[in-house]
Amino acid sequence: FKNVLFMAAGSVRRRAHTLNMDTLGGLVHGMPKTTALFLVASVAACGLPPLNAFMSEFLLYNGLLKGLSAGNVSVDMILLLAIITLVLAGGLAIYAFTQVGGVTFLGYPRTEQAANAVETDSIMLWPQYILVAIMLSIGLLPGFWFRLIAEVAETALHGTLKITGKYYARAEDIGLAGGLFIVFILVLYIIRSSRVKVNTVRRGDPWACGYLAVNTRMQYTATGFADYFAKLTKAIVGVKQVYKPIPRLEIFPDERKFEIQSYDTVRTNFVSRGGEMLRKALDKAAVIQTGQVQSYILYACIFLVTMFLLTLFNFI
Repeated sequence: FKNVLFMAAGSVRRRAHTLNMDTLGGLVHGMPKTTALFLVASVAACGLPPLNAFMSEFLLYNGLLKGLSAGNVSVDMILLLAIITLVLAGGLAIYAFTQVGGVTFLGYPRTEQAANAVETDSIMLWPQYILVAIMLSIGLLPGFWFRLIAEVAETALHGTLKITGKYYARAEDIGLAGGLFIVFILVLYIIRSSRVKVNTVRRGDPWACGYLAVNTRMQYTATGFADYFAKLTKAIVGVKQVYKPIPRLEIFPDERKFEIQSYDTVRTNFVSRGGEMLRKALDKAAVIQTGQVQSYILYACIFLVTMFLLTLFNFI
């Protein structure tokens, strides 16, 4: 699914000439195939059925839950922490891809580039179709893929790994349930399509609580969508507002700009700061790079003498 996501992003970049979500929107109208492919890949990335990532999650959860019955308290705590981490990662993935898909592909086009974007060429779509077909085959026919992978794993591990038949049975049951779910969705789509053909369909702007002067600036942006999550994680994700307040006595305020900037506090306070300290230390150490051969010969002699002394006194 990652390849499909990257290819879909490339299609958007090629047609809309940007990857800034806040300048996109409404791409579902001009790029419906790319939108559908991105949606399928997003569902897979979230670990939802009936696609391949769900089967991977099934194996992980099955192994972790089975390990909880080992009776070792310390091991059980580690496995429980791993399960909680997987659950949080899955929920965060759903949140993130809902934001990306909604802001990028739904709503009104925020710029002229997004409004003029058209579907990409077939040569960029067919590789995504093939990958989606493979993803569906893994989700609907997991038994075949499990047996194939199990044979390779057992051969590589010289028979130390034994996968029992109950795993295949469970996986096949999940695949069958996924197939029935797809059939159910198709039946609903056929019923809806038949009803739409016999009724008059009116198209108009979305309902905006009776407000008629709707424009693109009233839509959710990526920053606005993530605002609540940013507040929950403000200890990790820093948010800075760039805005000049309006004084009380300023009756006719000048034009102003409001901007929200987010930054990673861990990277800013630890990684970047540590890298800056290392860079300064290396800059100070650069004085020994004189460019003279005599200096480098002296450094080599100092190194050899140091190694000799450390060896002589059994330090190394």
